[in-house]
Amino acid sequence: MNESNGMHTIDPTTDAQPHGLTLAEAAASNDPAAVAPIEAIATLTQRAYRILVQRLESFGNRLSERHHEALHEIVGTFAMKVAGHMQGRRAIALATGLGKTQSIVAFCAALAQLGREDVSLMIAAHKIDALCDLKREIEKAGVPAEWIGLVHSYPHAP
Repeated sequence: MNESNGMHTIDPTTDAQPHGLTLAEAAASNDPAAVAPIEAIATLTQRAYRILVQRLESFGNRLSERHHEALHEIVGTFAMKVAGHMQGRRAIALATGLGKTQSIVAFCAALAQLGREDVSLMIAAHKIDALCDLKREIEKAGVPAEWIGLVHSYPHAP
């Protein structure tokens, strides 16, 4: 783990995974069953990252190298969680407007583009309006509406 830049950075190539091997060790094993999840993680991460950068740049953002690294780490973390290589909650140390919500949108879009109907996500927000906005953004990004559920306790949906 690298915390020198103030972020909790996980290096999947050197940090041990739940099965006891690092991803690098699994890849080096030449075991197709060990390599396939690594390729799936990489494919999902790269697709989500590409979508995320395109979205942010389309809004007029100019991303620094450090910002690129942080965004790649976010979607990579999502992919590692989906693959079962990470568990628990993670805090994302980015200020308002730097791509946290758009990372979620891009990740969902990448799942849809890759046909990953086997993946379920639960996204929580403090405000129902934020969930409704996020649902609309995810649909605009190409995720089929029937893939998205919205659950809240508000008596009248906004």
